[in-house]
This record gives sequence, C-alpha cells and structure tokens, in this order.
Amino acid sequence: YNAEQVLSWEPVALSNSTRPVVYRVQFKYTDSEWFMTDIMSIGVNCTQITATECDFTAASPSAGFPMDFNVT
Repeated sequence: YNAEQVLSWEPVALSNSTRPVVYRVQFKYTDSEWFMTDIMSIGVNCTQITATECDFTAASPSAGFPMDFNVT
C-alpha cells in the first residue's frame, strides 16, 4: 500500500493586511468531535501554518475510518 494523503486548499487573502494568513486544520471521524492536527493527536503538525497543504501520508490515520477535515 503506497499512497500519498495530502490535503490542499486555495489560499485566501485578507484585505488591508500585509501579514501572512495562518491556517489551522482539524479532523474528525464519523460521529466524533473535531480534533487538532498536531503531533500529539495525529503525528502531523497542521496548526498555525502558512502553507496551503497538509501532508497526512506519514500519519497513517486509522485504516478503514474515513476522516473529515476543517480548515480555518
């Protein structure tokens, strides 16, 4: 089994701001609460990032359990 699992999204621009946009990615399994994507919860740090992608390949989420994602 060799597959990349990369979540990506379109960048947003804030009007009247020169600071970079900082994103936070959350995940959840069906019928669960939202969890932060940090090293402690899933092994991937996608909290307070400026990139518009998050690579979950190394995290190897629970097989057979699809995840939902939320980017804010």
